[in-house]
Amino acid sequence: MLGAARKRAAGRRMRQRELLESRSRERSANWSSFGVVASVLLMALLNGMAAFVVVGSVEEGQRIEARWHGHIETHDQGQDAADEKVPGLSGLAKSDGLPGMLGSGIL
Repeated sequence: MLGAARKRAAGRRMRQRELLESRSRERSANWSSFGVVASVLLMALLNGMAAFVVVGSVEEGQRIEARWHGHIETHDQGQDAADEKVPGLSGLAKSDGLPGMLGSGIL
């Protein structure tokens, strides 16, 4: 009796597998490649947004630190105009030990 039950169970498993395979061949669409591409694009978007936030935070931190030290914040165009009006200005700022700040547009 136990042997017959095992044979019936094995037959049911085979029939269920056949039905599942025949159903999946007819109606199913393979969305796995779309999911991979969508997840890669989403991660790239999130990474770009995080980079934008980090760059903005670093720039704002440099501005705040320059204000604490009493330096004047300028943009690159303002620095060029100041160099034209007062030729020795950039040399004075470099002698104060601020070459890193000059590269970022802060005197």
